[in-house]
Amino acid sequence: RFFVGEGVGFLHDEISDTRYRVSPFASVGFHLIKSDAVSLSLEAGPSYVFEEVGGISADYFAVQAAEKLSIALSEKVTIGQSAGWSAEAEDIDNSSVFANAFVDYYIAHNLALRTSVTYTLDNTPAAGKQDDDLTLSAGIALKF
Repeated sequence: RFFVGEGVGFLHDEISDTRYRVSPFASVGFHLIKSDAVSLSLEAGPSYVFEEVGGISADYFAVQAAEKLSIALSEKVTIGQSAGWSAEAEDIDNSSVFANAFVDYYIAHNLALRTSVTYTLDNTPAAGKQDDDLTLSAGIALKF
């Protein structure tokens, strides 16, 4: 039920004046539920953030936590949601929260068409920009 993970997050958002935010991370997690049909997990770990927001470049050590749920409705369709929090370790007020819901339609064993909606709240937006954003997206998801 325990797992370790690593990854890299990337964000580019013209509307919020985020030229880039790259955040490599490591995490340790626990599956509260893990079956063929349902997976629910919690994870947390360190991250390092490199960003340019509102024309100002910064880099800092951060901490993050997340929850993820997925439910296989059939062999072809999976729904899910996730929520997470990330904050600068030395300034917890420099934080962001996200919530995401998605539908995957599998076109191959590990390849799906994904439609998702994501809400993001950034406590330290660029000057003159909103602190929250709602995004609807569609794309390809590769599961491995």
